[in-house]
Amino acid sequence: MSLITWITPRGDLGSVPENTFYSYQLEAVDSDEQPLFYSFISGTLPGGMYVTRDGQLRGIPTVLSSVNQTAVSSFTVRVTNPNGNVADRSFSMTVSNINGPQITPRPDLIG
Repeated sequence: MSLITWITPRGDLGSVPENTFYSYQLEAVDSDEQPLFYSFISGTLPGGMYVTRDGQLRGIPTVLSSVNQTAVSSFTVRVTNPNGNVADRSFSMTVSNINGPQITPRPDLIG
């Protein structure tokens, strides 16, 4: 019977800027060296992000709020081998709006 072990530590994956392509390789190993398949199973991924079957967390993250400058997303990823064995791990990621809001002054109000 094979055993799946996560290499990527659980918890915070760090902070990334908004509207910039980001890719992070999640890693796990199978004791019988079988291929592994990754999937998002619960929580909330940052807007614009997805998990590929080969374990890439990728996309162009966005802050989906007009009020907050940062957004913390917590989610769980499942890794499965061909025998049906699974291992789940929870992560979080912060997306920050480094550009901030655009302020356009009205020319008729400038003294």
